[in-house]
Amino acid sequence: MDSRRAGTPRRIPRPVNPRENAIYPYTLVMVEEDTVLEEAMDNLKGAGQRIRATQSLMRSQGMTDGDDYRDLLTRLSTALAMTEAAYLEARCRRGL
Repeated sequence: MDSRRAGTPRRIPRPVNPRENAIYPYTLVMVEEDTVLEEAMDNLKGAGQRIRATQSLMRSQGMTDGDDYRDLLTRLSTALAMTEAAYLEARCRRGL
């Protein structure tokens, strides 16, 4: 029988030797770098799409006219530019 309390998650022990990394999925150098960069690219692509969708929705609702939402629109534009730059950086580092 398990001696843990109900609802307590099982802990994975940290290896004594850091080179023993079989239970840690992101520790092999090349394979994990590609995996991390690929996941970053996927996340950044999705974030860019959501930002564009928000901008489009605001335009369709007439929220781009006037001063009420100027700061938000500026921040969305900046966020989109930074997201696209991060995506391109990850893509360059991945060697695509």
